[in-house]
Amino acid sequence: MDLPDGRTAVAPLDLEGGLRVLVVDADGSVSSQLAAALEGLPERERFALDRASGLAETLKKLAAGDTDVVLLPISPLDQGLGPLVTIRAESPTLPIVVLCATGDEPLAVKAVQLGASDYLVTERLYGTLAARSLRHAVEVARVRAVLARRHAEWPASLGGGAGSRPAPLRAAFPERFAGLVRDYGEILDRAVEQILQRRPVPLEQKMQKLASAAAELRAGPRDLVELHATAMKQREAEHGPQRMKLYLAEGRVRLLELMGHLVTFYRDRWLDGPRPGAD
Repeated sequence: MDLPDGRTAVAPLDLEGGLRVLVVDADGSVSSQLAAALEGLPERERFALDRASGLAETLKKLAAGDTDVVLLPISPLDQGLGPLVTIRAESPTLPIVVLCATGDEPLAVKAVQLGASDYLVTERLYGTLAARSLRHAVEVARVRAVLARRHAEWPASLGGGAGSRPAPLRAAFPERFAGLVRDYGEILDRAVEQILQRRPVPLEQKMQKLASAAAELRAGPRDLVELHATAMKQREAEHGPQRMKLYLAEGRVRLLELMGHLVTFYRDRWLDGPRPGAD
C-alpha cells in the first residue's frame, strides 16, 4: 500500500476474520490435534482451520485463493518432501509450515531449505508455539512480498538497474558475509552452552545487532537461510550427533528470531521511510 507522500506502509496482520489455515490431513487426526492445541488460547477464534484430505484436494483449495498458510505433515516413510515441492511450485509465495515427528527433524530442516517457512514437531505441538509459527510464517511472507516489490524499484545508484535483484551476500560481500557467519555461529554456541549449563544468557541484543548488520547489506530471507546453513555446516564438522541435535533445535529458533529482527529493521528504517533517492 503506497501512501500519498511516496512511502510504503506494511499494514498490520489482520486476523479479525481468522487466519485461514489449511491442514493437509488424510484422517483428520492432525486437524483435531491442532484444534485442541489452540483451544485454550485467548486468540483461538482468530484461527480458521480447514482440512484437505490429500495433495489433490490441497491444490484445488489453494487455487480458490482462500488460504493464508498451509500446515503440511511430512514423513520419510510416506511421500517425503514431494508434496512440499509440488505445493511450492504451484504457489511459490504461499507460506508453508511442515509438521514432523521428533526423529524426523533433519527432514524438516531440509524442508525449510526447500522453501518451507518453519516446522513444528508433532510431539511438541503446543498452542502458543503453533500459533506463533503460523502467524510468523504469514507475516514473513507478507513482508517478503513487499520487499520484493521494493527491490524492483531500487534505482541504479543503489546497485544494479531498475528491476534487478541484489546479488546474494555471499557473492557480493564475501568477507562481511564470513563475519556475519562467525557472529551468528557464536550466538548459536552460546545458546547451546546455556542449555547444557542451564544458565540463561541474554542474546537479544546480539541478535538485533546481527540483523542490523545484515540489513545494512540489504540482506533478504534467503541470505539469512544461507547464513544459518553455513554456520550449521561448520558445526557439523566439529560436533557429534548428540550436540548437533541441540544446534538443530536452537538454530531453528534463532533463525526465526533473526528473520523477525530483519523484518522489524526494514519496517522501521526502510518500508515506512522515504524511497531511495527521494528528496
